[in-house]
Amino acid sequence: MIHTNHLKDMECTNSLLPLGHYYQPCLQSDLSLGLTKLSDNSLLTVLLQDHVGGFQVLQDQYWVDVPPVLGALVVNVGDFL
Repeated sequence: MIHTNHLKDMECTNSLLPLGHYYQPCLQSDLSLGLTKLSDNSLLTVLLQDHVGGFQVLQDQYWVDVPPVLGALVVNVGDFL
């Protein structure tokens, strides 16, 4: 039996909280440390691709660059979902 109100029962539908982050490109990339490994603990994360890139995924113990596609959206399913 499919429980169609699972997220509603967990009170996930009580509020929505959109967050936005913008990371400016570093003009001296040799001075950049980047960000630590993270996990999306939300339902969904939407990433607007740009020409700078920098988005990576962990695959088989190695960080792999995701080539940017100008104007594309990357949608990640979060841990909560």
